[in-house]
Amino acid sequence: MGRNAGQISAELMITVSAMVLLLLVMSIVNGTLQSTWNGQKERLEASTAANQVALAINRAVAGGGGTQIKFNNYVGGGIMNITIAPPRAVSAVTWNNISSSTPIITNNTNITGGILMNQEIVVRNDGGVITIAAG
Repeated sequence: MGRNAGQISAELMITVSAMVLLLLVMSIVNGTLQSTWNGQKERLEASTAANQVALAINRAVAGGGGTQIKFNNYVGGGIMNITIAPPRAVSAVTWNNISSSTPIITNNTNITGGILMNQEIVVRNDGGVITIAAG
């Protein structure tokens, strides 16, 4: 009888060890997947921020002189800045230094520094020169 109790104890230890090992592997996989997902999420946020500004600039250029495009440039908390990147692109960068660029159809802008975020802005075509100001 003493032998059976010891046998059950050994089987229990093997089962518990296998379960702990499985839990550890699941935890590692979960951490890796979460890290990958967060990177993809930030890349999408940067892409969305760059796309909406580039769209407004391209619409103002296509509209000709005097065209005004007014929109709320809401980008969320993950975006650090949005700038015009040479030669002709809008670039958005996250706090974790993930960036995305979207091309624009002109390089005739007087936009310097960062583009205003999380507020209403106006993109104007003043005789072929694109400007961005607070709305």
